[in-house]
Amino acid sequence: MIKKVKSSSTLISKLNSNAINLICGETTSQFGKMIFSIFSMWTAYAITQNQWYVGIIGALQLISTLINPLGGILADRFNKRVLLLSIDIFRCIILLLCSLLFYLGYNNFLILAITVCLLSLGSGIFAPTFDAIVPEYISRDQLLKVNGIMTTFFQAATIVGASAGGAIVLVSDLYWAPLLNAITFFISVIFILRLPRLGNEEQFLTKMKDQNNFLKLFLEGLSYIRHNKFIINVIPVALVVNLSFWTIWALLPKWTNVFFNNNSFYYSALEICLSIGAILGGALLGILNKKFNKLGLVFIIGTILQGITLVIFSLSHISILSISLWFLYGLFNTIGSSVYFTALQMMVPQKLLGRVMGTITTIFSITSPLGAMLSGVLNSMIRIEYLVFACALLMTLSSIGLFLIKDVVRLTANGLKDSIT
Repeated sequence: MIKKVKSSSTLISKLNSNAINLICGETTSQFGKMIFSIFSMWTAYAITQNQWYVGIIGALQLISTLINPLGGILADRFNKRVLLLSIDIFRCIILLLCSLLFYLGYNNFLILAITVCLLSLGSGIFAPTFDAIVPEYISRDQLLKVNGIMTTFFQAATIVGASAGGAIVLVSDLYWAPLLNAITFFISVIFILRLPRLGNEEQFLTKMKDQNNFLKLFLEGLSYIRHNKFIINVIPVALVVNLSFWTIWALLPKWTNVFFNNNSFYYSALEICLSIGAILGGALLGILNKKFNKLGLVFIIGTILQGITLVIFSLSHISILSISLWFLYGLFNTIGSSVYFTALQMMVPQKLLGRVMGTITTIFSITSPLGAMLSGVLNSMIRIEYLVFACALLMTLSSIGLFLIKDVVRLTANGLKDSIT
């Protein structure tokens, strides 16, 4: 059952206090995570003077993606609020230990790698649990708005955190970055503690005695995905779209070198405008959420427009136009993906939501490294401008195919509100 809460008129657009706590906690921890992400990459090279070790840190950060399904199982099996608290406290302690060791002069790669690995494990459990807990505190008619605002603050924290991380590694000692990240997780704990309790939290560990094993729980989640026509029909299209995008993304450094004389400002501007577009897209969802009753059509149109912007990008070598197109891509991507995941939060039963979100997140996230690998293979056979155009066109055509899926076209917010999950 969805737990509806009273609205507060004193905060952002009459968001209730639970929404504020969720948004502030996630934003704060994301700020710290970006600081540490930049720090870990920089420190890996600074300590070893070897790019190979930077790659190891990057690979360790991907662990979170691989264990998202496990995190989803834990989210459905245990009390979500206690699980979030436990993970944030765990990450806070790990970072404090890392900071202390760096302060004492133990600046070696092994400590950094172990810290990154443990944090990645924590993130892999935290992410699907957080996605699953949101509908328990937010009423259905507020979900799209809250998700939109959360995306806005999340992207803002990503930009500011990355900038802060770059500044910290230049002007401070090594122990400051993990210490600051630990503080952000501690602040996140405070916001989570402000959320009302969910059920009997004293029984958090007693469920371990349950005879249901993790494989059975995982298969239950897969079974739901397989039999839900909206989810299962969208997955192939989403895989093609995401794989095409990440292939293009991996080609951007070479694109910058070939067409813009390796202009670092141009490359940075693409990334920044992508994030700014995402911020605006989230804000628009927060403001106009009540006008988006036909969620299926909003999702389809947003996804199609993503492909169209990149098709135009592939044909344009004008820097201002290219940068503007990435801004639009960020805007359309946020609208489309936020609507999709909001629909999942509204339609999937609470007892399965963690497993469904964790599994889907993993499926989509795998396209990032695959796209990076494909970019090298395909670019050895196809000129970069043709390859980017082909990927963008494939994104667009695949997205248009969503109109053929009746369960997507007919999806409405009112229909989801009336459905019994």
